[in-house]
Amino acid sequence: MPTSDHSPVLNPSIVGQAEKAHNAVLDLVLDGTPLDEKSWITLQLAAAWGGAVSTRELVSQVQSKAKFAASDVQAALDQLTDAGLVTATEAGLVAPTGAGTALIAQVRAHAAQFIKRAYSQVPDGDLAVAARVLTRITAALSEDLAAR
Repeated sequence: MPTSDHSPVLNPSIVGQAEKAHNAVLDLVLDGTPLDEKSWITLQLAAAWGGAVSTRELVSQVQSKAKFAASDVQAALDQLTDAGLVTATEAGLVAPTGAGTALIAQVRAHAAQFIKRAYSQVPDGDLAVAARVLTRITAALSEDLAAR
């Protein structure tokens, strides 16, 4: 909804439109790879550990951050393992393979072509405010969801 000076006010519609635009870019850069959104997020979070992580911890982190069902995260992990992008041990640990790490770099470089141009049009101070606001809203919604 616009304010009296015609500046937009952050609302669910604006956030949703931003998410849809980001997802369209993600779909474009994942095209031709063995990844979909769930497996991409799972692979990135696995790599963020900097080494092996327990499957249980990784599933929990992906669920918490992306709001995916545990069964969907496990299916993504199975897909990543089958594609040779993560390895899984009998002890229940997973870690990205060299191929997984290389694919992360490739996808990020491709996405950066879009993201850098779009984000560079916004002053750093505005990006910082947007990050704080969206982080607070996300935390509040996550708390409400966890309480249910």
